[in-house]
Amino acid sequence: MYIELFLLDNTLMNLLIFRLASALCSKPVRLLRAAPISLSGAVYAALSVSCFPLLGSMPLRIVLGLLMAFAIPCSSISDYFKNVLALLTAAFIAGGSTLALSCLLGGRAVNGALLAPVPLRAALVGAAVVFLFVTPVRNWIAKRCLHSNTLKLRLTHRKVIKEYTAVIDSGNSLTDPLTGLSAVILSDAELRPFVTRPIPCLTVGGTIMLDAFVPEKMELYAGTWQTIPVICALSAQNLKDAKALIGQSALPPNKEHKQYDC
Repeated sequence: MYIELFLLDNTLMNLLIFRLASALCSKPVRLLRAAPISLSGAVYAALSVSCFPLLGSMPLRIVLGLLMAFAIPCSSISDYFKNVLALLTAAFIAGGSTLALSCLLGGRAVNGALLAPVPLRAALVGAAVVFLFVTPVRNWIAKRCLHSNTLKLRLTHRKVIKEYTAVIDSGNSLTDPLTGLSAVILSDAELRPFVTRPIPCLTVGGTIMLDAFVPEKMELYAGTWQTIPVICALSAQNLKDAKALIGQSALPPNKEHKQYDC
């Protein structure tokens, strides 16, 4: 077997695993980050079947998987382990599909590495099978989001990245009188250093002022992450069942979002 083909096959398969893991955990994986890690994993696999068989042991393979998970962005330890789970699931789907196809073509597994008689062809066919899973996974997640009265929001501001579960409030029509931006109400005291000015909010008891700021980026997830132009208003009280409230006016202009009405 030519080492170049072995490295090419493994690098390609690792990239495909990252592609599927990206869909599973709803996070973009940049090629510039995934490519060198995928190549490193391919070199590791080559060493495990040639010079250092010990590298093929299960404990070391688990450590390798934990390290490769750093290719997926994370904002906390729990978020990181969700990425690990997504990566392992993607590896099971992609690896299992390719192994089955390769065995049908007369290939075999040696020390945990797949040796196929037509490695590049098997990898490409495996790629096609993997990509078939990406769209159904995203559609399933989108369907769950669209039939729920909650959404995931991701705030990016001054190198701070935070995710929130937002309740869709059809009665929330709060907008910024200066910019006309719809407001997302957040319950997070850690964001107060970012406040730039107050905005008026009409309540049953009268008009109150909420501290607010325009974030660098606010994204909403409904199958894929979409950037929405909003202003963030900080609630003076803790919100029930969620960390954020988002109104109909802040949702993307998509007919499907009519299902959000509660």
